[in-house]
Amino acid sequence: MYCPNCHAPMSETDTRCKNCGYMPVIDAEVVNEEVHDEPIRKTINKGMETMENQEGLKTIFKVLLILMVIIFPIFGSLVGIFIATHFMNDPYSYEKRAFGRTLLTVSIIVLILGILFCCISKAFGFLSYLLFGIF
Repeated sequence: MYCPNCHAPMSETDTRCKNCGYMPVIDAEVVNEEVHDEPIRKTINKGMETMENQEGLKTIFKVLLILMVIIFPIFGSLVGIFIATHFMNDPYSYEKRAFGRTLLTVSIIVLILGILFCCISKAFGFLSYLLFGIF
């Protein structure tokens, strides 16, 4: 028998490799021990039930969030960024994490464009005032 980790020779009775210290997995049937994995199964089943019982985001909610970000560029983008980071941290829902990334991307783009257009409009307003004396 050889160590599966470093391939050094081992005897059948060794519980640990003398070369690297690797402990090979011992089959429960060979040792005649009963494996108690019921708590592990309960934990896994509870996690699966939690994931199955969670409702996904409603489409109307998604549309309203995106519209809020687009209609109110600065304020909507800041709220969108806050909500997106909340959705992206949900460990149980892939749909919320994916929508959170999308909402974050849209919010940042709209925020940058909103700030850019505000600066450009102020610059053109100031330029028209200097050239024509008109507000």
